[in-house]
Amino acid sequence: MDFYFEFIPQIVFMVFLFGWMCILIIVKWFVQAPDASGLNANLITTMINMALAMGKADTETKIMMDANAQTSLQAFLLVIALLCVPTMLLVKPIYLS
Repeated sequence: MDFYFEFIPQIVFMVFLFGWMCILIIVKWFVQAPDASGLNANLITTMINMALAMGKADTETKIMMDANAQTSLQAFLLVIALLCVPTMLLVKPIYLS
């Protein structure tokens, strides 16, 4: 019970949010911006918009692909990560009660 309803959702939550942030950092290191000022996207702004704007990536937060594909991927990762939270918090207490 602990493995399936605590450990697995915790790992999924961590990988989907923090793993995505690590991927964005690595991509930002290696992808050259069209102008000399660097990429327009700020990683902090990208992660905040992922949580507050349901993954919306516009031209300011686009890092690795076109804005629509990044928005879809970030929305998917966010929904799965948010579904892990009630699984971690509710399943075991309901089962034990």
